[in-house]
Amino acid sequence: MSFQPQQNLSTFVRGIGVYDHSSPAAITYKGKLYVFYVGRGDDGIFYTSMNDWNWDPIKNINDQVKEIGVANNTSPSAVVFKDKLYLFYNGSGNDGTFYTTFDGRKWDPIVAVNAMVPGGMGFLPGTSPSVAMNQDAIQLFWNGRGDDGIFYASFNGTHWSRAGHIDNVGIARGTSPCAVLFNKKLHVFWNGRGGDSTYYCTFENGYWTPQRSVADQNRGQGYYPRTSPMTVVLDDKRLRLFWVGSGGPEQGLWYSDLVLNPYSWTRQQNMAKEIGGQGPLKKESSASGVKYEQSAYVFWEGDGQDIWFTYELAK
Repeated sequence: MSFQPQQNLSTFVRGIGVYDHSSPAAITYKGKLYVFYVGRGDDGIFYTSMNDWNWDPIKNINDQVKEIGVANNTSPSAVVFKDKLYLFYNGSGNDGTFYTTFDGRKWDPIVAVNAMVPGGMGFLPGTSPSVAMNQDAIQLFWNGRGDDGIFYASFNGTHWSRAGHIDNVGIARGTSPCAVLFNKKLHVFWNGRGGDSTYYCTFENGYWTPQRSVADQNRGQGYYPRTSPMTVVLDDKRLRLFWVGSGGPEQGLWYSDLVLNPYSWTRQQNMAKEIGGQGPLKKESSASGVKYEQSAYVFWEGDGQDIWFTYELAK
């Protein structure tokens, strides 16, 4: 089935306002779909949740946790680990990545990853963290503060590992990696420095595989500068990659599927055409997606600092 016509989340939830050049973060937790975003007033991270199309009023995490300050032009990233939701963000002082945890009712105090990772860590200003699960541990990825590539560290619930580096890759300046577990393998996607393709590699047998170009496999793919890729796992044999088209925000989102048996990428598709038109994305913002109750949902920041979304019933 095709994606459904776009809808403004403000139709269901009052008071949504997103900070410039930020992106929402969607995740499922305890039977609900959660959408997180940095507030328009640079006043913390807000969220709403939905179950059976009943959306809850927005809440500010700072109502429970007072210390949250998010770096300009960045977005949060969420993952579920040991029955808790972990929400990561880059700090407003550009001094490291932080996280808080949520049990469905209460948010816990902020934790500084920089203080927990042996040797420390730091991100390039204007970029965002990305988290995924692998080998029963959280895997955190970021664009290094020296503009020197993609770094990562893992957390097993007790200890953080020393930061590692994915060698021999070049990530576009002002963009962020996207990590996802698919086919029992940790995949990392990023937009390349040359501006010509999104690349990816996988972690196998303790090593990172050589990078591969999506454009080389799906007959062409290009992205808009200072935007980042995102993924949705549709099922155990299909991963969908989204990106902002090289023609700019007015062109909307594009996507291509990585499928197994045989291993291949489908030809790129313009989602905006499928949904009968997509309102312009906020410049230099990206999208977020998640599968919830057999449907793939995609969220993005609109030109009016609001959140729009569409969904596709699973095939």
